[in-house]
Amino acid sequence: MDKSRIEKQQLEAELVTALKQAGAACTVDTIEVERFDLNAPQQDLTVRVKTYSRFAAKTKPVNQFNRNSKGSSITVSLVYQNKPIGDIEIVLAEEGMDLVDVKRAFEDIALDFTYFIKRKQAHKKIKDSENLDMQWLGRSRAAKQVDQFIEKSSSVDFPVLIYGEFGSGKLLTAYSIHCHSLRRQGPFVEGRCGKWQDQDIIKNIETLWQQAQGGTLFLRDIDLLPQSQFIKVRNFWLHGTSSTASAIQGVGVPVRVIASVSQKRIEKQRCVWQELDYLSIELPSLRDRRGDIREMTEHYLRKLSHINKVSLSSDCMELLERFDWEDNIQQLERVISKLVLMSDSSHLEPSGLLAIIPQLSDKQGQKIELPEAEFCEQSLTIADIATLIASDSYLGQVTHHPALEKAINYLAEQYSSDLTLSGLAEKAFVSASHLSYLFKHHLDSSFKQLLIQIRIAKAKLLLKEKPTCKITEIAFDVGFHDLSHFEKTFKRVVGISPGKYRRRRR
Repeated sequence: MDKSRIEKQQLEAELVTALKQAGAACTVDTIEVERFDLNAPQQDLTVRVKTYSRFAAKTKPVNQFNRNSKGSSITVSLVYQNKPIGDIEIVLAEEGMDLVDVKRAFEDIALDFTYFIKRKQAHKKIKDSENLDMQWLGRSRAAKQVDQFIEKSSSVDFPVLIYGEFGSGKLLTAYSIHCHSLRRQGPFVEGRCGKWQDQDIIKNIETLWQQAQGGTLFLRDIDLLPQSQFIKVRNFWLHGTSSTASAIQGVGVPVRVIASVSQKRIEKQRCVWQELDYLSIELPSLRDRRGDIREMTEHYLRKLSHINKVSLSSDCMELLERFDWEDNIQQLERVISKLVLMSDSSHLEPSGLLAIIPQLSDKQGQKIELPEAEFCEQSLTIADIATLIASDSYLGQVTHHPALEKAINYLAEQYSSDLTLSGLAEKAFVSASHLSYLFKHHLDSSFKQLLIQIRIAKAKLLLKEKPTCKITEIAFDVGFHDLSHFEKTFKRVVGISPGKYRRRRR
Protein backbone atom coordinates (compact mmCIF):
# COMPACT_ATOMS: atom_id res chain seq x y z
CA MET A 1 0.00 0.00 0.00
CA ASP A 2 1.42 3.42 -0.95
CA LYS A 3 2.33 5.94 1.75
CA SER A 4 -0.35 8.46 0.79
CA ARG A 5 -3.07 5.87 1.28
CA ILE A 6 -1.65 4.89 4.67
CA GLU A 7 -1.58 8.57 5.68
CA LYS A 8 -5.23 8.97 4.67
CA GLN A 9 -6.21 5.86 6.61
CA GLN A 10 -4.48 7.24 9.70
CA LEU A 11 -6.41 10.48 9.24
CA GLU A 12 -9.70 8.58 8.94
CA ALA A 13 -8.95 6.46 12.01
CA GLU A 14 -8.08 9.54 14.05
CA LEU A 15 -11.40 11.21 13.22
CA VAL A 16 -13.37 8.13 14.27
CA THR A 17 -11.36 7.79 17.49
CA ALA A 18 -11.69 11.48 18.34
CA LEU A 19 -15.48 11.35 18.02
CA LYS A 20 -15.66 8.22 20.14
CA GLN A 21 -13.42 9.61 22.89
CA ALA A 22 -15.37 12.86 22.94
CA GLY A 23 -18.52 10.90 23.69
CA ALA A 24 -20.25 12.28 20.60
CA ALA A 25 -23.78 11.10 19.91
CA CYS A 26 -22.87 10.48 16.27
CA THR A 27 -20.48 8.10 14.60
CA VAL A 28 -18.86 7.88 11.18
CA ASP A 29 -20.03 5.51 8.49
CA THR A 30 -18.05 6.60 5.44
CA ILE A 31 -15.12 8.98 5.00
CA GLU A 32 -13.44 10.45 1.95
CA VAL A 33 -10.22 12.46 2.20
CA GLU A 34 -9.27 14.83 -0.61
CA ARG A 35 -6.21 17.02 -1.20
CA PHE A 36 -4.28 15.72 1.81
CA ASP A 37 -0.55 16.32 1.38
CA LEU A 38 1.81 16.13 4.36
CA ASN A 39 4.40 18.08 2.38
CA ALA A 40 2.09 21.09 2.03
CA PRO A 41 2.51 23.59 4.90
CA GLN A 42 -0.96 25.03 4.31
CA GLN A 43 -3.48 22.36 3.44
CA ASP A 44 -6.48 22.67 1.18
CA LEU A 45 -7.88 19.56 2.81
CA THR A 46 -11.41 18.25 2.51
CA VAL A 47 -12.66 15.46 4.77
CA ARG A 48 -16.09 14.36 3.60
CA VAL A 49 -18.02 12.40 6.25
CA LYS A 50 -21.33 10.55 6.29
CA THR A 51 -22.50 10.33 9.87
CA TYR A 52 -25.11 8.27 11.70
CA SER A 53 -26.54 8.45 15.17
CA ARG A 54 -24.40 6.30 17.47
CA PHE A 55 -27.53 5.01 19.17
CA ALA A 56 -29.40 3.89 16.05
CA ALA A 57 -28.93 0.52 14.36
CA LYS A 58 -28.18 0.70 10.65
CA THR A 59 -30.31 -1.49 8.47
CA LYS A 60 -28.22 -1.20 5.34
CA PRO A 61 -24.46 -0.62 5.28
CA VAL A 62 -23.11 2.10 3.02
CA ASN A 63 -20.04 0.93 1.17
CA GLN A 64 -19.50 3.97 -1.01
CA PHE A 65 -19.87 7.64 -0.31
CA ASN A 66 -22.77 9.09 -2.27
CA ARG A 67 -22.12 12.73 -2.98
CA ASN A 68 -25.77 13.19 -3.83
CA SER A 69 -26.92 11.75 -0.50
CA LYS A 70 -30.15 13.19 0.72
CA GLY A 71 -30.11 14.80 4.10
CA SER A 72 -28.79 17.92 5.76
CA SER A 73 -25.12 18.84 5.42
CA ILE A 74 -22.85 21.10 7.43
CA THR A 75 -19.23 22.24 7.24
CA VAL A 76 -16.72 22.66 10.07
CA SER A 77 -13.48 24.53 9.36
CA LEU A 78 -10.01 23.38 10.38
CA VAL A 79 -7.88 26.35 11.45
CA TYR A 80 -4.20 26.62 12.43
CA GLN A 81 -2.39 29.85 13.33
CA ASN A 82 -5.65 31.67 12.52
CA LYS A 83 -5.50 30.38 8.94
CA PRO A 84 -7.85 27.81 7.39
CA ILE A 85 -6.17 24.56 6.39
CA GLY A 86 -9.28 22.64 5.33
CA ASP A 87 -12.85 21.64 6.05
CA ILE A 88 -14.84 18.73 7.36
CA GLU A 89 -17.98 18.35 5.26
CA ILE A 90 -20.62 16.34 7.13
CA VAL A 91 -23.71 14.73 5.64
CA LEU A 92 -26.43 13.59 8.04
CA ALA A 93 -27.57 10.24 6.71
CA GLU A 94 -30.55 9.82 9.06
CA GLU A 95 -33.70 11.78 9.51
CA GLY A 96 -34.24 13.26 12.92
CA MET A 97 -30.56 13.83 13.75
CA ASP A 98 -29.98 17.11 15.56
CA LEU A 99 -28.00 19.35 13.21
CA VAL A 100 -26.77 21.58 16.04
CA ASP A 101 -25.56 18.64 18.18
CA VAL A 102 -23.72 17.04 15.27
CA LYS A 103 -22.03 20.30 14.33
CA ARG A 104 -21.03 20.90 17.96
CA ALA A 105 -19.57 17.38 18.16
CA PHE A 106 -17.35 17.99 15.14
CA GLU A 107 -16.43 21.50 16.32
CA ASP A 108 -15.33 20.02 19.66
CA ILE A 109 -12.83 17.72 17.96
CA ALA A 110 -11.76 20.07 15.13
CA LEU A 111 -8.78 21.52 17.00
CA ASP A 112 -7.49 18.12 18.16
CA PHE A 113 -7.93 16.80 14.62
CA THR A 114 -5.95 19.78 13.29
CA TYR A 115 -3.16 19.14 15.80
CA PHE A 116 -3.07 15.50 14.68
CA ILE A 117 -2.50 16.65 11.08
CA LYS A 118 0.25 19.03 12.19
CA ARG A 119 1.95 16.31 14.25
CA LYS A 120 1.99 14.11 11.16
CA GLN A 121 3.44 16.92 9.05
CA ALA A 122 6.26 17.54 11.54
CA HIS A 123 6.93 13.79 11.79
CA LYS A 124 7.29 13.48 8.02
CA LYS A 125 9.58 16.51 7.69
CA ILE A 126 11.81 15.36 10.54
CA LYS A 127 12.02 11.88 9.05
CA ASP A 128 12.71 13.16 5.53
CA SER A 129 15.23 15.82 6.59
CA GLU A 130 17.02 14.23 9.55
CA ASN A 131 16.13 10.53 9.21
CA LEU A 132 14.78 10.68 12.77
CA ASP A 133 11.55 8.87 13.61
CA MET A 134 10.13 11.27 16.19
CA GLN A 135 6.54 12.40 16.68
CA TRP A 136 4.27 13.67 19.40
CA LEU A 137 1.90 11.05 20.77
CA GLY A 138 -0.87 11.17 23.34
CA ARG A 139 -4.24 12.75 23.99
CA SER A 140 -3.72 14.03 27.54
CA ARG A 141 -4.30 17.66 28.37
CA ALA A 142 -0.55 18.07 28.98
CA ALA A 143 0.21 16.81 25.45
CA LYS A 144 -2.39 19.13 23.95
CA GLN A 145 -0.91 22.09 25.80
CA VAL A 146 2.39 21.38 24.04
CA ASP A 147 0.50 21.37 20.70
CA GLN A 148 -0.99 24.75 21.58
CA PHE A 149 2.40 26.22 22.47
CA ILE A 150 3.91 24.95 19.21
CA GLU A 151 1.08 26.55 17.25
CA LYS A 152 1.48 29.94 18.93
CA SER A 153 5.28 30.09 19.08
CA SER A 154 5.73 28.96 15.47
CA SER A 155 3.65 31.91 14.25
CA VAL A 156 6.28 34.43 15.45
CA ASP A 157 10.08 34.66 15.46
CA PHE A 158 10.84 35.28 19.14
CA PRO A 159 13.48 33.10 20.81
CA VAL A 160 12.16 30.13 22.74
CA LEU A 161 13.42 28.48 25.93
CA ILE A 162 12.34 24.85 26.36
CA TYR A 163 12.60 23.52 29.91
CA GLY A 164 12.32 19.80 30.46
CA GLU A 165 13.74 16.67 31.99
CA PHE A 166 15.96 14.32 30.03
CA GLY A 167 13.98 12.43 27.39
CA SER A 168 10.88 14.64 27.62
CA GLY A 169 10.96 15.74 23.95
CA LYS A 170 12.94 19.01 23.83
CA LEU A 171 14.47 18.35 20.40
CA LEU A 172 11.10 17.26 19.00
CA THR A 173 9.44 20.42 20.34
CA ALA A 174 12.12 22.64 18.81
CA TYR A 175 11.90 20.91 15.44
CA SER A 176 8.09 21.05 15.47
CA ILE A 177 8.20 24.83 16.02
CA HIS A 178 10.59 25.11 13.08
CA CYS A 179 8.42 22.88 10.86
CA HIS A 180 5.31 25.01 11.35
CA SER A 181 7.04 28.39 11.09
CA LEU A 182 7.74 30.56 8.04
CA ARG A 183 11.32 29.24 8.26
CA ARG A 184 10.31 25.67 7.50
CA GLN A 185 12.19 25.71 4.18
CA GLY A 186 15.33 27.00 5.86
CA PRO A 187 17.92 24.93 7.76
CA PHE A 188 17.45 23.53 11.24
CA VAL A 189 20.87 23.56 12.88
CA GLU A 190 21.55 21.91 16.22
CA GLY A 191 24.40 22.73 18.58
CA ARG A 192 25.16 20.49 21.58
CA CYS A 193 26.48 22.97 24.13
CA GLY A 194 27.49 20.29 26.64
CA LYS A 195 30.21 18.99 24.31
CA TRP A 196 31.96 22.32 23.70
CA GLN A 197 35.28 23.34 25.24
CA ASP A 198 35.30 26.73 26.96
CA GLN A 199 37.71 28.32 24.49
CA ASP A 200 35.63 27.20 21.47
CA ILE A 201 32.16 28.25 22.62
CA ILE A 202 31.85 31.57 20.81
CA LYS A 203 33.55 30.23 17.69
CA ASN A 204 31.08 27.30 17.63
CA ILE A 205 28.07 29.58 18.02
CA GLU A 206 29.32 31.90 15.27
CA THR A 207 29.77 28.95 12.91
CA LEU A 208 26.32 27.57 13.68
CA TRP A 209 24.81 31.04 13.35
CA GLN A 210 26.10 31.30 9.80
CA GLN A 211 24.88 27.80 8.95
CA ALA A 212 21.40 28.61 10.29
CA GLN A 213 20.83 31.77 8.21
CA GLY A 214 17.18 31.92 7.16
CA GLY A 215 16.33 29.05 9.48
CA THR A 216 16.47 27.98 13.11
CA LEU A 217 19.40 27.49 15.48
CA PHE A 218 18.70 25.05 18.30
CA LEU A 219 21.14 25.25 21.22
CA ARG A 220 20.72 22.05 23.20
CA ASP A 221 21.52 22.17 26.95
CA ILE A 222 22.43 25.85 26.92
CA ASP A 223 22.56 25.78 30.72
CA LEU A 224 25.73 23.65 30.52
CA LEU A 225 27.63 26.68 29.23
CA PRO A 226 29.77 28.38 31.90
CA GLN A 227 28.29 31.56 33.31
CA SER A 228 31.42 33.42 32.24
CA GLN A 229 30.24 33.02 28.65
CA PHE A 230 26.69 34.16 29.41
CA ILE A 231 27.09 37.76 28.21
CA LYS A 232 28.45 36.69 24.82
CA VAL A 233 25.69 34.13 24.33
CA ARG A 234 23.16 36.75 25.38
CA ASN A 235 24.27 39.00 22.51
CA PHE A 236 23.49 36.28 19.96
CA TRP A 237 20.18 35.58 21.65
CA LEU A 238 19.03 39.18 21.72
CA HIS A 239 20.24 39.80 18.17
CA GLY A 240 17.26 37.77 17.00
CA THR A 241 14.80 39.98 18.91
CA SER A 242 16.03 43.46 18.09
CA SER A 243 12.63 44.31 16.69
CA THR A 244 9.37 43.10 18.15
CA ALA A 245 7.59 43.92 14.90
CA SER A 246 10.16 41.93 12.93
CA ALA A 247 9.79 38.95 15.24
CA ILE A 248 6.02 38.97 14.90
CA GLN A 249 6.08 39.39 11.13
CA GLY A 250 8.94 36.92 10.63
CA VAL A 251 11.07 39.38 8.62
CA GLY A 252 14.43 40.96 9.29
CA VAL A 253 15.49 38.33 11.83
CA PRO A 254 18.40 36.35 10.31
CA VAL A 255 18.18 33.35 12.64
CA ARG A 256 15.44 32.04 14.94
CA VAL A 257 17.02 30.85 18.18
CA ILE A 258 15.59 28.05 20.30
CA ALA A 259 17.38 26.65 23.34
CA SER A 260 16.75 23.79 25.72
CA VAL A 261 17.41 23.84 29.43
CA SER A 262 17.47 20.99 31.94
CA GLN A 263 14.55 21.18 34.33
CA LYS A 264 16.70 20.06 37.27
CA ARG A 265 19.77 22.21 36.59
CA ILE A 266 17.79 25.36 35.89
CA GLU A 267 16.38 25.53 39.43
CA LYS A 268 19.83 26.58 40.68
CA GLN A 269 20.32 29.31 38.09
CA ARG A 270 16.86 30.35 36.96
CA CYS A 271 17.62 34.02 37.63
CA VAL A 272 20.53 33.86 35.15
CA TRP A 273 18.30 32.72 32.29
CA GLN A 274 15.25 34.78 33.17
CA GLU A 275 16.45 37.63 30.94
CA LEU A 276 16.35 35.32 27.91
CA ASP A 277 12.86 34.07 28.66
CA TYR A 278 10.84 35.56 25.78
CA LEU A 279 8.72 32.50 25.05
CA SER A 280 9.10 29.42 27.20
CA ILE A 281 7.51 26.08 27.91
CA GLU A 282 8.07 23.50 30.62
CA LEU A 283 7.55 20.13 28.98
CA PRO A 284 5.59 17.62 31.05
CA SER A 285 7.38 14.54 32.30
CA LEU A 286 5.98 11.13 31.47
CA ARG A 287 4.86 10.91 35.11
CA ASP A 288 2.53 13.82 34.33
CA ARG A 289 1.24 12.00 31.24
CA ARG A 290 0.48 8.53 32.56
CA GLY A 291 -2.70 8.47 30.50
CA ASP A 292 -0.58 8.63 27.31
CA ILE A 293 1.65 5.65 28.16
CA ARG A 294 -0.72 3.06 26.70
CA GLU A 295 -0.92 4.84 23.34
CA MET A 296 2.87 5.32 23.26
CA THR A 297 3.48 1.68 24.13
CA GLU A 298 1.14 0.45 21.40
CA HIS A 299 2.85 2.78 18.92
CA TYR A 300 6.33 1.44 19.73
CA LEU A 301 5.08 -2.15 19.56
CA ARG A 302 3.66 -1.49 16.08
CA LYS A 303 6.83 0.30 15.03
CA LEU A 304 8.92 -2.77 15.96
CA SER A 305 6.44 -5.42 14.82
CA HIS A 306 8.66 -6.27 11.83
CA ILE A 307 11.18 -7.63 14.37
CA ASN A 308 8.75 -9.41 16.68
CA LYS A 309 5.01 -9.07 17.14
CA VAL A 310 4.29 -8.69 20.85
CA SER A 311 1.11 -7.67 22.67
CA LEU A 312 0.74 -6.77 26.34
CA SER A 313 -2.10 -7.62 28.69
CA SER A 314 -4.09 -4.93 30.47
CA ASP A 315 -2.23 -5.74 33.70
CA CYS A 316 1.09 -5.17 31.91
CA MET A 317 -0.14 -1.79 30.75
CA GLU A 318 -1.03 -0.92 34.33
CA LEU A 319 2.52 -1.79 35.40
CA LEU A 320 3.92 0.54 32.76
CA GLU A 321 1.51 3.31 33.76
CA ARG A 322 2.49 3.00 37.44
CA PHE A 323 6.23 3.09 36.87
CA ASP A 324 8.11 6.38 37.39
CA TRP A 325 9.99 6.96 34.14
CA GLU A 326 13.06 9.00 35.15
CA ASP A 327 14.25 9.24 31.53
CA ASN A 328 10.71 9.81 30.30
CA ILE A 329 9.78 9.00 26.69
CA GLN A 330 13.27 7.84 25.75
CA GLN A 331 13.30 5.33 28.59
CA LEU A 332 9.87 3.97 27.66
CA GLU A 333 10.97 3.47 24.05
CA ARG A 334 14.16 1.71 25.18
CA VAL A 335 12.17 -0.60 27.44
CA ILE A 336 9.70 -1.53 24.70
CA SER A 337 12.58 -2.12 22.27
CA LYS A 338 14.24 -4.50 24.74
CA LEU A 339 10.90 -6.20 25.34
CA VAL A 340 10.34 -6.85 21.65
CA LEU A 341 13.88 -8.16 21.14
CA MET A 342 13.97 -10.43 24.20
CA SER A 343 10.42 -11.80 24.36
CA ASP A 344 9.83 -15.41 23.30
CA SER A 345 6.07 -15.00 23.60
CA SER A 346 3.67 -13.13 21.35
CA HIS A 347 1.52 -12.08 24.34
CA LEU A 348 2.88 -11.08 27.72
CA GLU A 349 1.35 -11.13 31.18
CA PRO A 350 3.04 -9.34 34.11
CA SER A 351 5.23 -12.34 35.01
CA GLY A 352 6.71 -12.42 31.51
CA LEU A 353 7.12 -8.64 31.42
CA LEU A 354 8.94 -8.56 34.78
CA ALA A 355 11.19 -11.46 33.76
CA ILE A 356 12.56 -9.25 30.96
CA ILE A 357 12.29 -5.82 32.65
CA PRO A 358 12.59 -6.54 36.41
CA GLN A 359 12.98 -2.85 37.35
CA LEU A 360 9.28 -2.35 36.59
CA SER A 361 8.50 -4.27 39.79
CA ASP A 362 9.75 -1.32 41.85
CA LYS A 363 6.25 0.12 41.70
CA GLN A 364 4.34 -3.13 41.57
CA GLY A 365 1.46 -3.18 44.00
CA GLN A 366 2.12 0.35 45.19
CA LYS A 367 -0.53 2.99 44.92
CA ILE A 368 0.62 6.14 43.17
CA GLU A 369 0.51 8.97 45.65
CA LEU A 370 -2.05 11.54 44.66
CA PRO A 371 -0.90 15.15 44.73
CA GLU A 372 -2.23 17.72 47.13
CA ALA A 373 -5.70 19.04 46.41
CA GLU A 374 -4.56 22.17 44.61
CA PHE A 375 -2.64 20.11 42.04
CA CYS A 376 -5.22 17.37 41.46
CA GLU A 377 -6.83 19.20 38.59
CA GLN A 378 -3.68 18.76 36.51
CA SER A 379 -2.84 15.20 37.59
CA LEU A 380 -5.90 13.04 38.11
CA THR A 381 -7.29 11.27 35.08
CA ILE A 382 -10.97 10.44 34.72
CA ALA A 383 -10.01 6.82 35.44
CA ASP A 384 -8.54 7.97 38.79
CA ILE A 385 -11.71 9.91 39.59
CA ALA A 386 -13.90 6.94 38.65
CA THR A 387 -11.87 4.59 40.85
CA LEU A 388 -12.20 6.96 43.81
CA ILE A 389 -15.96 7.26 43.27
CA ALA A 390 -16.44 3.48 42.88
CA SER A 391 -14.64 2.84 46.17
CA ASP A 392 -16.49 5.67 47.97
CA SER A 393 -13.19 7.52 48.42
CA TYR A 394 -13.97 10.60 46.37
CA LEU A 395 -13.68 13.72 48.55
CA GLY A 396 -14.24 16.40 45.95
CA GLN A 397 -10.59 17.25 45.56
CA VAL A 398 -10.51 17.22 41.77
CA THR A 399 -11.61 20.71 40.89
CA HIS A 400 -12.32 24.01 42.60
CA HIS A 401 -15.04 24.97 40.14
CA PRO A 402 -18.34 24.70 42.10
CA ALA A 403 -20.54 23.73 39.12
CA LEU A 404 -18.27 20.90 38.05
CA GLU A 405 -17.95 19.82 41.69
CA LYS A 406 -21.75 19.58 41.96
CA ALA A 407 -21.96 17.63 38.72
CA ILE A 408 -19.30 15.08 39.76
CA ASN A 409 -20.88 14.62 43.19
CA TYR A 410 -24.25 13.97 41.55
CA LEU A 411 -22.64 11.45 39.18
CA ALA A 412 -21.07 9.73 42.19
CA GLU A 413 -24.52 9.23 43.71
CA GLN A 414 -26.61 8.55 40.59
CA TYR A 415 -24.21 6.87 38.12
CA SER A 416 -26.51 3.86 37.71
CA SER A 417 -29.48 6.04 36.69
CA ASP A 418 -30.36 7.21 33.19
CA LEU A 419 -28.47 10.49 33.04
CA THR A 420 -28.27 13.20 30.40
CA LEU A 421 -26.01 16.21 30.09
CA SER A 422 -28.98 18.59 30.29
CA GLY A 423 -30.30 16.88 33.42
CA LEU A 424 -26.89 16.98 35.03
CA ALA A 425 -26.52 20.66 34.11
CA GLU A 426 -29.77 21.43 35.94
CA LYS A 427 -28.36 19.85 39.09
CA ALA A 428 -25.21 21.95 38.71
CA PHE A 429 -27.21 25.14 38.01
CA VAL A 430 -25.44 25.88 34.71
CA SER A 431 -26.31 25.45 31.04
CA ALA A 432 -25.53 22.17 29.29
CA SER A 433 -23.05 23.85 26.94
CA HIS A 434 -21.18 25.45 29.84
CA LEU A 435 -21.04 22.19 31.78
CA SER A 436 -19.72 20.44 28.66
CA TYR A 437 -17.00 23.09 28.49
CA LEU A 438 -16.12 22.59 32.18
CA PHE A 439 -15.68 18.85 31.69
CA LYS A 440 -13.47 19.44 28.66
CA HIS A 441 -11.43 22.26 30.18
CA HIS A 442 -10.82 20.84 33.66
CA LEU A 443 -10.87 17.08 33.08
CA ASP A 444 -10.04 16.81 29.38
CA SER A 445 -13.11 14.60 29.09
CA SER A 446 -16.81 14.58 28.38
CA PHE A 447 -19.65 13.83 30.75
CA LYS A 448 -20.32 10.52 28.95
CA GLN A 449 -16.69 9.42 29.21
CA LEU A 450 -16.59 9.99 32.97
CA LEU A 451 -19.95 8.24 33.44
CA ILE A 452 -18.70 5.17 31.55
CA GLN A 453 -15.47 5.11 33.54
CA ILE A 454 -17.42 5.26 36.83
CA ARG A 455 -19.74 2.44 35.81
CA ILE A 456 -16.86 0.22 34.68
CA ALA A 457 -14.82 0.99 37.82
CA LYS A 458 -17.82 0.00 39.97
CA ALA A 459 -18.33 -3.15 37.88
CA LYS A 460 -14.68 -4.14 38.42
CA LEU A 461 -15.14 -3.72 42.15
CA LEU A 462 -18.33 -5.81 42.19
CA LEU A 463 -16.73 -8.55 40.07
CA LYS A 464 -14.04 -8.90 42.73
CA GLU A 465 -16.26 -8.48 45.80
CA LYS A 466 -19.19 -10.62 44.60
CA PRO A 467 -17.71 -13.68 42.87
CA THR A 468 -21.06 -15.52 42.76
CA CYS A 469 -23.14 -12.64 41.44
CA LYS A 470 -24.17 -13.02 37.80
CA ILE A 471 -22.49 -10.67 35.34
CA THR A 472 -25.94 -9.71 34.02
CA GLU A 473 -26.95 -8.49 37.48
CA ILE A 474 -23.74 -6.51 37.87
CA ALA A 475 -24.31 -4.90 34.48
CA PHE A 476 -27.78 -3.75 35.51
CA ASP A 477 -26.57 -2.63 38.96
CA VAL A 478 -24.05 -0.21 37.47
CA GLY A 479 -26.44 1.25 34.89
CA PHE A 480 -26.22 -0.91 31.76
CA HIS A 481 -29.53 -2.22 30.44
CA ASP A 482 -28.03 -4.46 27.78
CA LEU A 483 -25.55 -7.25 28.61
CA SER A 484 -23.92 -7.17 25.19
CA HIS A 485 -23.37 -3.41 25.42
CA PHE A 486 -21.87 -3.84 28.90
CA GLU A 487 -19.46 -6.57 27.79
CA LYS A 488 -18.29 -4.59 24.77
CA THR A 489 -17.82 -1.41 26.82
CA PHE A 490 -16.02 -3.28 29.60
CA LYS A 491 -13.61 -4.90 27.13
CA ARG A 492 -12.96 -1.58 25.39
CA VAL A 493 -12.11 0.16 28.68
CA VAL A 494 -10.35 -2.66 30.57
CA GLY A 495 -8.93 -4.67 27.69
CA ILE A 496 -10.51 -8.00 28.61
CA SER A 497 -14.05 -9.34 29.07
CA PRO A 498 -15.84 -9.18 32.46
CA GLY A 499 -15.69 -12.95 32.81
CA LYS A 500 -11.96 -13.10 32.17
CA TYR A 501 -11.39 -10.19 34.53
CA ARG A 502 -13.26 -12.02 37.30
CA ARG A 503 -11.32 -15.26 36.76
CA ARG A 504 -8.00 -13.44 36.99
CA ARG A 505 -8.97 -11.80 40.29
CA ARG A 506 -9.91 -15.05 42.03
